[in-house]
Amino acid sequence: MMRISVLVLIFAIPLCAFQANPARGKNSDGDNGAKPTNQAADGLNSSSTTAINETVNAGPREDPEKTIKSDGTGDPPPWPDRLNASSTTIIAVFTALLFIGVIVQICTSRTIERAWVMAEIQPDSEKPNSGRLQVFEGSGTDGDSTAAMNAVLICSNAGKTPAWIEETIAKFDMVKSLPKTPNFESAQSIQRFIIPLGMAEGGTIPYSQKIQWTPIAKGHQHTDEMAVIYGRVIYRDIFGRKRVTRFGYKISPHGRLERLEGHPEYNKAT
Repeated sequence: MMRISVLVLIFAIPLCAFQANPARGKNSDGDNGAKPTNQAADGLNSSSTTAINETVNAGPREDPEKTIKSDGTGDPPPWPDRLNASSTTIIAVFTALLFIGVIVQICTSRTIERAWVMAEIQPDSEKPNSGRLQVFEGSGTDGDSTAAMNAVLICSNAGKTPAWIEETIAKFDMVKSLPKTPNFESAQSIQRFIIPLGMAEGGTIPYSQKIQWTPIAKGHQHTDEMAVIYGRVIYRDIFGRKRVTRFGYKISPHGRLERLEGHPEYNKAT
């Protein structure tokens, strides 16, 4: 019996010791776990204290944006703005040149397609003329006068579109010299209605019309004077613009017609 009690005691003592060790380990682990928590709290308190001290001791805090702007590192590079400005200028210039080109093209096209009326005085081919005007000098109650009996004005359209003659006047005069610009005062009207002119390339309307009239001048020609006939034709082209053709001739003593030389304003077309 004694032996059995001793054996039980021998096995009981190690068992109690084995059960006591885990409890002690748990306590030691708890102590170890508490220590890091206290250390973390101490570190946090230390960091907060350090941050507060640095904030109190530090100077006024600078704005990061202001610092970036003052350094110039935050500004965008200037070349995109310059590129945009240059491209805008180029586009504006190109647009202006394109507009001017269109206007020039329209004007050029109208110049090519417009009517060109030419005016020429000739002896009337339907009457005996021998290639010269029949000039007669007369006298009457109104004084001396001179008349060219067989003159005819031929208006021809040399353009590519029709024309409408609206006014034709002419002046027969005896002068010693001519002014630089024609003076159409007291000029005769040799047209009473609108005359249409077609194109030389073809069409139902003739491109040339004859206007018969009798030029009459006051007085007789003296040795120091010359006999001249000059006038103008006002016509309208297909674009609705009125244009003018002037004509000027000198009559030789034998009745032959010669274009006035040295007087460009007397033979001009617009």
